[in-house]
Amino acid sequence: MLKSMLFFSFAIQAITCFQSPFYTNSKIITKVCSHFSVVDTQIKDKEILIQSLLDIDNEYDLHYEPKEIKAYNGENIWVDLSIKQKNGHYIGFYLKNDAYTIVSDLQFWEQKVPVDVFLERITKQYSIHSIFEVAKSEGFVPQIVRKDDSSGTIEIELSRYTL
Repeated sequence: MLKSMLFFSFAIQAITCFQSPFYTNSKIITKVCSHFSVVDTQIKDKEILIQSLLDIDNEYDLHYEPKEIKAYNGENIWVDLSIKQKNGHYIGFYLKNDAYTIVSDLQFWEQKVPVDVFLERITKQYSIHSIFEVAKSEGFVPQIVRKDDSSGTIEIELSRYTL
């Protein structure tokens, strides 16, 4: 039996560059209309997105069904997945061109971290889960995951046995 080992070691910056789910051309947040702000992403898998959000904060009030969310001026938009914030306003995710777009009225942003940090955390978690999914589909099994918060490095050790 031959054991194949695969090591991934990369910094958070590398994760964001490696198949980053967020477009990084200059500014990522664009105004779609007067009060909703949107972020186009390359996130394609709803289940991995959900798991990534729960990794960031397992107390999110997630709504898994389509929902209409509103900005303060009465503007409405339909989303496929949403987070209800404590102030009653939502952060929404809707599928556009096979990738999820994030939409929110930033005037009512009520998260523990600013928008850019929130986006970085989703990117990081989504990338990690995507690596695990691809590795699993190729027959690899995660052995060790090491995180070094001081350097932002994450090392994933995967193994696969071949006959």
